[in-house]
Amino acid sequence: MEDKEIVKATLDFIAKDFRLQKSTQIVSSDVASNLAEIRRQLVGKIEHLLDFDFEQLMSILYRIDVDEQKVKEALRDHSPNETALILAELVMERQLLKVKTRLQEKVSRPA
Repeated sequence: MEDKEIVKATLDFIAKDFRLQKSTQIVSSDVASNLAEIRRQLVGKIEHLLDFDFEQLMSILYRIDVDEQKVKEALRDHSPNETALILAELVMERQLLKVKTRLQEKVSRPA
C-alpha cells in the first residue's frame, strides 16, 4: 500500500469516527497537504465537541483507543485551542497506526 492509500484509509477511519465530510480534493498526490487537510477538519470537529459535547468526544477517543493518559494530559495542561490540536494529532497517530498494523497483518497472513 502506498502513502496515498494509507492516507485515504486513515481519512476514512477519521471521517467515520468523527462524522467529517469527505472531500474528493483531500486525496491528491501530495500526502503532506492531505494530512494537513485532515488535521484542519479534525481540529475543528474536536473544538466543537470540546465546547458542546465533551461526553461524545471522550466516547470517540475511548472507542478508537487513544492513549487515556495522553488525553488527560492534553486536557489538564493546555488551553482549549492547544488541546484540540493535540487531540487531533493523537487521533491521527492512532488511526495511522491502525491502518499500518492492518496492512502488516494482511501481508503476513498466508494466502
